[in-house]
Amino acid sequence: MKFLKNIVNMGVVSLSLFLSQHALCHSIMTSSAPEKDASISVPVTEISVCFNESIGDKFMSLVVVDKSGERVDKGAINIVEKDNEICLKKSLVLLAKGLYLVRYRAQSDDGHVVSGKYSFDLMDSALKGGM
Repeated sequence: MKFLKNIVNMGVVSLSLFLSQHALCHSIMTSSAPEKDASISVPVTEISVCFNESIGDKFMSLVVVDKSGERVDKGAINIVEKDNEICLKKSLVLLAKGLYLVRYRAQSDDGHVVSGKYSFDLMDSALKGGM
């Protein structure tokens, strides 16, 4: 009976270790530019969302909208490796003062989709400094 109990315990420990390692395989967003909830006082021409691990090119999306829901991003997404991060980058049109929402989605190498959203605020001083 003790032998059987030891085998079951070893199985539970092994399964726990396997699942915890597997759960750590998902990519997570580690940084962005502009940063989440930032108030920006310089012109913004590009959006960047970075991840801790490699991402696949399926289900990839990077969208920026203004307060009325109009898209202000343009062109294709570029994937760039920077400082041990994998970054999605996209150009923006000339932005007016206001609040902007960023939505991102990418697929981790393990197949899981990572998505999220955040906002940033472009201040009036950003427009004066860029002209």
